[in-house]
Amino acid sequence: MIARLEQLRKLIGKLPDDERVIDYLLKGHKTVEGWIEPEILSVVFTIDAIQNKLRFTGGAIEIGVHHGRFFIALANLCDASSDLVAVDVFADQQKNIDRSGRGDEAVFRQNIDLHCNKLNAAIRTVRTDSLDLKIGGGNEVKAGKFRFVSIDGGHTAMHTYNDLLLAEQLVSDGGVVFVDDILHLDWMGVIEGVMRYRLFTPGNLVPFLVAANKMMLCKATHHGTYLEYFAKQFPLEEKKVYRWAGNMIAVGKAPEIVPDPA
Repeated sequence: MIARLEQLRKLIGKLPDDERVIDYLLKGHKTVEGWIEPEILSVVFTIDAIQNKLRFTGGAIEIGVHHGRFFIALANLCDASSDLVAVDVFADQQKNIDRSGRGDEAVFRQNIDLHCNKLNAAIRTVRTDSLDLKIGGGNEVKAGKFRFVSIDGGHTAMHTYNDLLLAEQLVSDGGVVFVDDILHLDWMGVIEGVMRYRLFTPGNLVPFLVAANKMMLCKATHHGTYLEYFAKQFPLEEKKVYRWAGNMIAVGKAPEIVPDPA
């Protein structure tokens, strides 16, 4: 399913004014190596619009950035004062135990220059396995600072479970957590890790949407807001809304955004 840029504008009310943001949505991301479904970008822009309307604030952090394809889309939507953090083992590939991606910090920085509306200096990289990621003050990653938290690092059940526990601390009020490869046949550890989190140590992150190969979660206090929008207003194809692991969730195919006719 595809949708015109004008349809996205009508859906979310107003598109960002920055031309680099729109250019990346339509074509720039396709030149960055990585594995995302282009449809996820219509979901991200809609979440951003909901957050802006409700005055939810915060930056973006991604665990497992590879070359930055998804991270740039998130960073482009954050204001200049936001924390922007990219977590990856990068060259320390012996820690990439399941070989899920191969991050390259130099290429990542080049892509920031080419496609991001933020300066490279505004983006901090943390070179570590997420199992060793520290949250706190000083030079560590700070809690509660991120309205976008993307989990796309190690795809083992252990990493996914650990990263959801980290995300609980990282996400700001009203923020959204993205879990990649939620139903990918090659990465069954992801769904196992999510189920461990939901069923055995249920925290305060609950899912509201599965689309474009990602699961979206938020704090329970904002679940109804996000679910209502995606269940009733967002144009999901083959939409289903049902109870999963204790919460109502919307599932469907999101639209890929394409340019308006010339």
